[in-house]
Amino acid sequence: MKIRQMIALVLAGTLLSGTTAMAAPGDLYYHYYQNTYDKFSVPAMVTQIGSQYYLTDTYHDQILRSEAIGVAPKDWSVMAYDLKQPHGIAGDGTVFLALDTENDRVKVYVDGEEGYTEIQNFEHIGVRPHAIAYLESKQQFCVWSSMTGEMYYFARTEGKNEVNLIATKAVKRLYGKYTRSFTVDEARGEILLPSMDAREIVVVDEDSFRVKKTYTVPESLGGMVQILPVDGGYILTTSTDSDWNHEAATIIFADSLQSISDGKVVDVNAKFGGDGAPYYITKIGDIYYTPVLKEKEPACLYSFRVEDGILSDVTEYFY
Repeated sequence: MKIRQMIALVLAGTLLSGTTAMAAPGDLYYHYYQNTYDKFSVPAMVTQIGSQYYLTDTYHDQILRSEAIGVAPKDWSVMAYDLKQPHGIAGDGTVFLALDTENDRVKVYVDGEEGYTEIQNFEHIGVRPHAIAYLESKQQFCVWSSMTGEMYYFARTEGKNEVNLIATKAVKRLYGKYTRSFTVDEARGEILLPSMDAREIVVVDEDSFRVKKTYTVPESLGGMVQILPVDGGYILTTSTDSDWNHEAATIIFADSLQSISDGKVVDVNAKFGGDGAPYYITKIGDIYYTPVLKEKEPACLYSFRVEDGILSDVTEYFY
């Protein structure tokens, strides 16, 4: 079945079942169980919340945590495993919001002395919520629905653990267009949305969600995963080209969004092994991290810095 047919069926099912986001109490508890897998299966993202690192072991349907980022898979502990292909996690220091991607849910956890407790879950968060970020400046969580072009905003009640859905905003041109990520560029007051199915980078106003500009990308970069601003320009990761050819996966640098549209890019994939698919990029301090997914070998993680468009201090962590 073609991807567009799959999207149409999923969206039709959503319309029949209703799309109202609903919160329900959680009831699961995790006692810092050790991960039992020798390898990660599609570690889509890694981030740091407080002093701990968190990794979405996506195709093992779990989220892991560790005090160190480069340790072996079995040295990570399980934060949650009642999820279906989770693609992201974010936290504000008190609560953690995790994406239950294939179940169209967002789950809320707190960390106690001996483990994590699920305290809430939100149903019907679009279709396949694929990306999440915590905006400290606004004390809000942003969750992106990859197939409906909607952003869901959550906030924690001050002084409590309770989380509420406070707003939903939509980019109508991305409804039904598979878009796996977003990046909030607070310096420019913009949100960057690289849409694989539309083959364009959509730039919207951070507050109004008005589309400011769109940039069509070359077919060779069509399978976009994430784009983010860095010192001197932008970095873009792709997992395929427009024809879903995984051998075309790459990571590129460009000095502007227009340069990406014009194909005037610098391919830096060789710095990341040259034989995998770089996925989500996160920034911890002044260091960037990206997992590189491979079909026949274990995934690995890279860290790097960027200054004036130059990538440096590239470090590989083998798993």
